Amino acid sequence: PVHGGEGEQGNGTISRDHMLRMMNEPLLSCGQLEANEVYRLTRVHTFPNDPPIAVRLSRSGDVREIRASVFVLAIKNDRLPLVSQRHRLLSAEEWNGFIDELRASQFWMMPPDMDRQGDDGADWALEGRIDKNYHRVVRWSPEEGPLKALALALMRLVPLEVALH
Repeated sequence: PVHGGEGEQGNGTISRDHMLRMMNEPLLSCGQLEANEVYRLTRVHTFPNDPPIAVRLSRSGDVREIRASVFVLAIKNDRLPLVSQRHRLLSAEEWNGFIDELRASQFWMMPPDMDRQGDDGADWALEGRIDKNYHRVVRWSPEEGPLKALALALMRLVPLEVALH
C-alpha cells in the first residue's frame, strides 16, 4: 500500500513521494517546475497484476501536453519498470475542457484525504499545482464522484490500455 510521508516504512508500505521517485515523476508539492500549471493522476493498486499509472498534464506558456505512463509493480534498482508511455501535445480546446471540469468539480476545495482504506483496491491521487499553489486529493478506490470523474477525463485525453477500477 501507499501512504503519505517520506520513504519506505517498516510495515511494507511505501510513501507517495517514494513511489513518485520510483516512477521517475517530479514532486509537485515543492521545488522548481518547468511548467506553469501541472495536474497529475497516480493510481497504485494493492496487487501487482493491476499496473501503477501516472498521467501528467502540464502547461508551459502556450504549450500544453500530456504524458501517461504504465509501470510494473516490481521494484528494480529503486525504480518501477516502465511498460508503456504515451505523450502528446494538447490543443487549447482539450486543455480548457479539462480545466472546465476541474473548476466544476471544485478540485481546489476538495478535502485532501478520506479515512477509507482497504486491503484490495487502489490508492488514487490527483495533484495540481499552479505556480506555488499546490493541492492533492487522495481516495481509496473511488467508485463515483468528482475525483473519479476527473481521472476519467484525464484518461480520455491519452487512452491507456489499463482498466480503472
